[in-house]
Amino acid sequence: MSIQLSGAVRSNLLSLQNTNQEASKIQERLATGLKVNSALDNPNAFFTSKTLSGRADDLNTLLEDLGQAVQTIKAADKGLTAIENLLQNAKAKANQAIQTQDKNERNDYAKDFNSLLRQIEGIAEDSGYKGKNLLAAPAQNDLTVYFNEDYTNQIKVKARDYTNASSAAGIGIANLQEQVVPAAANITASASFATPATLLTATPADFTAGDVVTIQGDAAEGGSASSATFTVAADSTAQDFLDFLNSFGGIDASFNGANIEVTQYEDYTISTAGTGTYAVATGADTTTESAFNTDSGIQAELNKINDALQEVRSRASDLGTSLSIIETRQDFTKNIVNTLEEGSDKLVLADINEESANLLTLQTRSSLGTTALQLSAQADQSVLRLF
Repeated sequence: MSIQLSGAVRSNLLSLQNTNQEASKIQERLATGLKVNSALDNPNAFFTSKTLSGRADDLNTLLEDLGQAVQTIKAADKGLTAIENLLQNAKAKANQAIQTQDKNERNDYAKDFNSLLRQIEGIAEDSGYKGKNLLAAPAQNDLTVYFNEDYTNQIKVKARDYTNASSAAGIGIANLQEQVVPAAANITASASFATPATLLTATPADFTAGDVVTIQGDAAEGGSASSATFTVAADSTAQDFLDFLNSFGGIDASFNGANIEVTQYEDYTISTAGTGTYAVATGADTTTESAFNTDSGIQAELNKINDALQEVRSRASDLGTSLSIIETRQDFTKNIVNTLEEGSDKLVLADINEESANLLTLQTRSSLGTTALQLSAQADQSVLRLF
C-alpha cells in the first residue's frame, strides 16, 4: 500500500533531503580538505590535477638525482683542489733542487717529488662519490644528468683520469728517475790499515811520508771538476785518509775492518805519486743519475708541472661551470614542482572557511526545512477537526 503525501509535504520533504545531501558533501570536503574527491565530483578538475601531480612527482625524483650529481661534482672538485696543492709542493721541490748543485740533495728532492706524484694518484682514486669518480678512467665514470621527466634535456660531465700521473690524458708527469748507486768498491788495504788508527808507516807495502794522493772529478762524465790532495806525513793515520776521502763531494768512504769501502756518487779518479806501493782504485762511475741531476732536467719537470697546473685549473673551471648549471636547474625544478603542486591544489583543494560557512548555512536551512515540513504536516492534520 503506497502512502500519499500532500504536495506541500512532498515539496518540503524533497527540499530537506536536498539540503541534507548537500550538507553531507560539505562534511566530506571538510574531512578530506578536498572539494574534488573523485572524478564524479568534477572530471575535468580531477584528471587535470592528477596530471599536474604526476609531473610534480616525476620532477621530485629528478631533484634527488640532481642533488646526488651535485655531490659527485663537489667530491671531484675537492680532489682537484688537493691535487693542485700537491702540484704546488712538487713545483717547490723542483725549485729547491735547481738552487743546489749537490747531487745527493737533488736526488732527495727527486724522491720527494715522486712521493708527491704518488699522493696525487691516491687522491684521484679516492675522489669518487657513490661509485662515480670524475677523476678516474672515463669509460664508466662519465656523469650524465637529466633535467626533465622525458630525459630529453641533459648535461654530460666527462671524467678525466688522474689516477695515473704519467698519462697524457691526466697531468702528464711521470715518476722521476732516482739515483741508483752501485755497490761500494773496495780499496785494498795494506797491513797498516788493520785499524783506522794505525799509522801509515814507510814499509814497502805502505805509503811513505811525502806520498801524495790526488782525487780528481771528471766533469766530462757529468761529475765535478774539483780535485783534492792528501800528502802522507810521518804521523798520518788511516783515519786521516778516511777523513780526506769523505771530504770530497761524491765519495762516501768507511772502514769495514779489512778494507776501506768507497761508494761513489759521481765520476772521479784516485791517483798516487811517490814511493809507496799502496794500491788505490780508479774507475768510471756506474751510478744512474736522477732526473734532477741537471738544471735542464729540472727545468723540463717545472714546465710539465706548469702545464699540469693549467690542466687541473681548467678542469676545475669546467666542473664549476657544470656545477653552476646543475644547481641552477635544481632551483628551477624546485620552483616548477611548487608551481605544479599549487596548480593541482587549486583544482581540488577545498576552501575550509567557505565550506564551514556553507555547512552552517545548510544546517540553518535544514532546521528551517524541518520546521516547514512540520507545518505542512499540521495543515494536513487539520481535517481531523471535522470529526
